[in-house]
Amino acid sequence: MVYISSKIHLVVLVFALIFTTTLYAAETDSLKHLLIGLNNWDAQKPEGMSMDMGEIKMTNATRNYTQDKKESTAMVMIGTNAMTQGHMQQMNVESEEAKVNVSTIDGFQTHISYNKQENSGALIVFLANSKTQGAMFIFSFKNISEKDALSLSKKFNWKKMKASVEKLF
Repeated sequence: MVYISSKIHLVVLVFALIFTTTLYAAETDSLKHLLIGLNNWDAQKPEGMSMDMGEIKMTNATRNYTQDKKESTAMVMIGTNAMTQGHMQQMNVESEEAKVNVSTIDGFQTHISYNKQENSGALIVFLANSKTQGAMFIFSFKNISEKDALSLSKKFNWKKMKASVEKLF
């Protein structure tokens, strides 16, 4: 009896995994198309990933780019609010080594952190928020100035990203 019951549980588990993998694949595919190619940059194929750990859920698509010694990674992520929104205060800090700036750019709340000595950092654009989920675009960069990184990140259509992620909520 235990053997038959275990087989039934195994079959149910396999079907559940197939269904959720298909569902998550559709979600990651709907994000991958947002990660465009950049002129004069080598771009890897976009990749996607989903995670569900009870109350913590996340789906993202990521794409890496290189140009000479310059590197960047673009990511669109949807997840539970605790993962994607954080409590950001209007904070601007600058030292000889680093700079952190929280501001509004083109109607989107952004957080830019930049390491001056390493010429690297990350830009986070908060795309959307519901009661339970949030979405953001993250553009990390290395060997790129803050000004050039912001310019590159704006080549991605933030408004299109916002509309796409809101459909997945």
